Amino acid sequence: MKKKKWVTVIVAGTILIGGAGAAYSFQANASEKGRVDRAENAVTAIYTSPEDLNKKNYKEAESFVKKISDDEKRAQLTKKLSNAYTMHKAIQMVEDDIQDGVIVDGLKAQEIEVTKQYIEKVKPIDLRLYKTLSKKADKALKQVIQIEKTKQLFSRLNDSHDWKTFKKIEKEAKKVLNENESRKFQKQLDQMEKRIEQSEKRKENIKRETQELSKNNNDSNTSKSNNTDTKASSPSTVAPQEKKQQNIYTSPKKYVQKQPNGSGNNSNVSGSQSKPSKRPSQPSKPSKSTTPPKQSKPSKKPSKPSGNKDLDAIGKDLENKDWNRTGSGEIDKGGNSWESWD
Repeated sequence: MKKKKWVTVIVAGTILIGGAGAAYSFQANASEKGRVDRAENAVTAIYTSPEDLNKKNYKEAESFVKKISDDEKRAQLTKKLSNAYTMHKAIQMVEDDIQDGVIVDGLKAQEIEVTKQYIEKVKPIDLRLYKTLSKKADKALKQVIQIEKTKQLFSRLNDSHDWKTFKKIEKEAKKVLNENESRKFQKQLDQMEKRIEQSEKRKENIKRETQELSKNNNDSNTSKSNNTDTKASSPSTVAPQEKKQQNIYTSPKKYVQKQPNGSGNNSNVSGSQSKPSKRPSQPSKPSKSTTPPKQSKPSKKPSKPSGNKDLDAIGKDLENKDWNRTGSGEIDKGGNSWESWD
């Protein structure tokens, strides 16, 4: 009886011991599952939104992963957490280069190249994110190149003084999206515009002064030409001819007035000549040349010019008339002389 009871106690003890092991095993599995779940949730949250990754949530997820007993599961989550960090780093680098579609101040092409190299690491992880980041990086590089291009234009053409060059630089400067760089270029454009306006103003002044000088020269030449034409057509140019014509006409008349005795005073003789009555008398020998022959008046005495007859026609008639000198002699020795024309 006692032996039977002992066996029963042994069996009962065995059952109790087996029940405790099963309970421990269940509890251990439940704890491991909980650690895996917590680690997976933390890593997935970061991987899904890598832009939201920060030091705090990264460290938390990392600690959950390290507590996983299953080596394979732990390695899987560790790799996923590393990929989340790679995506986060690439996003951060792109945002450091370009924000809201505009590059940051002082960005260089070499910096963008480094960013693009890191973006390549995202390609096997998340192709969609890779394309988005690559597009932003290309846009940033394009803006950097545009700034350099505009700087080169200013460097080569800043001293130009024509609107065509100004418009060319202005067009390129407007493509610069960075506010600080755009402000610098606009300042240079304002200075260039001012220089061109001053240059245009100087050109206009020179043009106006040149036109005024040319006009004054033309007016002077016209005035000289008019004066020359006035002198050529004035009566003074005809006066010598009229004087000649009058002398030719009046010469026979003067002789006729001296005709009666040959010793009369000529009222038209110059005052520098001495009168015969005041000079000492000199005996003179009879000579054919001393006694003027009687002279008949010209058969056709030219009439005085009338106001209605052309002076040029009168002069021409007198010039064309044939005159013959019929005699000459001295009125007094060393004094006045006479001539006779027919």
